[in-house]
Amino acid sequence: MRAWGSLTNRMKLVGLVVAIFGATYIAGTLAHPYIDGDLFWQRWLGEHILRTGEIPRALGPETFAAVGAPWLPQEWLFSTLYALAVAAHGAWFFHAAVGACVAATLYMVARRTTAHAGTLASVAAVVLCGIALDPSLGVRAQDVGWLCFAALLSILDWDDNRVFWAVPLVIVWANVHASAVVALPLVAIDLLITPRRDPGVLKRRLLLMVALLGAICVGPFGIALPMYALHLSGSPIRTYIVEWQSWAWYRPSFVLVVFPVIATLAVRFRWALRQPREVLRVALFIAMSCMAIRNVALLGIAAAPLFATLLDPWLSRVTFPSIKLQEPAKRLLAIGVGAALVLVFALSYRLAHVPNGGRLPFAAMRRIARLPGERRLYCTDFAWCSMSLGDVRMRVYLDGRADPFPWPVWRRYLRIARGGSRAVTTLRRIRANTVIAGKNGALGTTLLRQANWRRVYVGSISDVFVRIRSNVNVRSAATRKPT
Repeated sequence: MRAWGSLTNRMKLVGLVVAIFGATYIAGTLAHPYIDGDLFWQRWLGEHILRTGEIPRALGPETFAAVGAPWLPQEWLFSTLYALAVAAHGAWFFHAAVGACVAATLYMVARRTTAHAGTLASVAAVVLCGIALDPSLGVRAQDVGWLCFAALLSILDWDDNRVFWAVPLVIVWANVHASAVVALPLVAIDLLITPRRDPGVLKRRLLLMVALLGAICVGPFGIALPMYALHLSGSPIRTYIVEWQSWAWYRPSFVLVVFPVIATLAVRFRWALRQPREVLRVALFIAMSCMAIRNVALLGIAAAPLFATLLDPWLSRVTFPSIKLQEPAKRLLAIGVGAALVLVFALSYRLAHVPNGGRLPFAAMRRIARLPGERRLYCTDFAWCSMSLGDVRMRVYLDGRADPFPWPVWRRYLRIARGGSRAVTTLRRIRANTVIAGKNGALGTTLLRQANWRRVYVGSISDVFVRIRSNVNVRSAATRKPT
């Protein structure tokens, strides 16, 4: 193990692992930025802010179900930057930048991990974190929030006045994503375990807690932002959004991330107690991951250093041969590693690239755009309706913004999605005249049997139905098109 004893040498191998994951992250965000419909409404929000100079605080006429419902667009800064990038024909650069943020997150985790553990243990912890980040990877505000979270953990490792760099960091974070509120329990844990015999450190942590309480409120929403995050944690709509759902033992993120962390803690609990701050942090994010699977990424970032130190006594027994390379061999090795990373990037891009938008109904939306008159649109996957925002002829029932829509709107949405006679009655009551129904789903099957609904488009993942009474001149036969 001597050949890898120094921090510099440990970072060489760990850095290579980070580079491999980073190449896949950037390739993924470039090849497949639209993992759901969120990026469409975020672009629409950013364009609205740039056009009007105001951040909307309520749902507008783009929806016909909840006009005037209060809305706190927590991702306003991310949306504005994305709209600027699109206007400058640099959307691809923005996509790559978000992927680079995720790669930088993993690099910061690796730096914290290698400072306390050996090479193989650090590699295992970085791989664990890389797996934790992958399921939620996309061009998303929360992915940028991961970088802020990792940076905050690094800052909190300091005991001197540098710890106050957390204040501007949290201000930026709070204006990108509401997940910035997790900074408060992290500092609270620090306060809990800070030795009382060190009054200087304790005083700085107390001041930092007060400063972060204010930092989270520095933005257009003030105290409403942390209140919004608190409200969202108990919202009934969480059950119907996959990444907000509670834990399930069979999910890959639990099998590959949560369970290994819990098992390692259980086996080496006595040694873990020597790092009470890390144990409390990991316990916090295990609980949060059980509440919502999207928090598994935060667990991976927070748990990596402790996971590595607990594995290190076992993995440090593995020795490496001490090999000294001459300069020509080092240059050749560097070229080989660079070529391998390019190959990893190319393969990742090829595997991540999904023709025609993957699971999003682009062709169905184009078909609807050709229909005359105002479209009152219902989508069985509410995120799909985000794609129509910005078209003045289209008004949606429910879209990917999700949380500002009142619960009665959600109840009707669910009633319609289940199909049957109640779905048809509810569609009539809300006066919807256009439906994008998931392929072979309950609603599509129901509408096929209705005399006053006609299928005008058949796709691979969705069909489009229009109400005949809406005075739309449609073709009686649908044409199959790729979606």
